[in-house]
Amino acid sequence: RGLAGIRSLLRFLEKRGLVNAAGAVALRAPRQPKSLPKPLTASDARQVVAMEGQLAEEPWIAARNAAVLTLLYGSGLRISEALGLTGADIATEADAVLRVTGKGGKTRLVPV
Repeated sequence: RGLAGIRSLLRFLEKRGLVNAAGAVALRAPRQPKSLPKPLTASDARQVVAMEGQLAEEPWIAARNAAVLTLLYGSGLRISEALGLTGADIATEADAVLRVTGKGGKTRLVPV
């Protein structure tokens, strides 16, 4: 960020004719390694999905929010996948498996 700020300042000054910033254009910032998101601890996950932690005026809204967050965290679904579920997506009543249609229209079975 600091290097980007310096380059922007030098470009600004060069447009005004105060400096020659030819060398600054050649500078490249080091690449930052891409990191994966860190999973929640078990206690943090319980706290996130607790009904008491939901900011809702109605108890049924808090229960719904807690259920959706539990489904997202427990099954690893994307929010669009969870919101697109219907009753027909339950593979069988005996199995705790959902049929989820994800990105690209691909269907997979997800344990619940």
